[in-house]
Amino acid sequence: MLRRSDPPESLEIPGGGVDIKRVQTHFGKSKRRSETLSEALRREVREETGLELDKILAYLSTHEFISQTHKIHTIQLAFFASVLCPNTVTLSYEHTEYGWLTKGELLAPETWNQITERSQIALSSYWELQGRQAAAHRKGYNT
Repeated sequence: MLRRSDPPESLEIPGGGVDIKRVQTHFGKSKRRSETLSEALRREVREETGLELDKILAYLSTHEFISQTHKIHTIQLAFFASVLCPNTVTLSYEHTEYGWLTKGELLAPETWNQITERSQIALSSYWELQGRQAAAHRKGYNT
C-alpha cells in the first residue's frame, strides 16, 4: 500500500493512466500510439514504486469514478501481478510511505477507512479470486 502525498493522504495501490505518445514512422513522419494496458501497468508501477513487474497474473476488477484530482471520468482496471525484487521500493513524489500489509492489517478499521474506494474494490476482488482458487484446489483434491 502507498500513502498519497497530497491530502487526504489516503492509502492506495499503484495506478494511473494509459499514455498516448508520438512515435516516429517511416520518412520522418510521426503518429500517435497508445500504450497497451500491460505497458501502462508496468510503467505506472515502475514510476510510483521503482518496482519491475514479473508477471501479470490476473485481471481483478473495473471501477468507474470521477477523478477529483484530474476532474475527468475515469475507468480503473485492477490487476494482480508479481514483482521481481519486492525489497527495492523507491517512491515517487506522489507518495510518502509504503507498506506490505497482510489481509488482517488491511481489514483493521483504522487502516481500511484510509484506503481509497477504488483500492478497496481491487483488494476485495483479489481476496475473492483467492477464495475461488482455494475452492477449486480443494475440489480437485476431493475428486
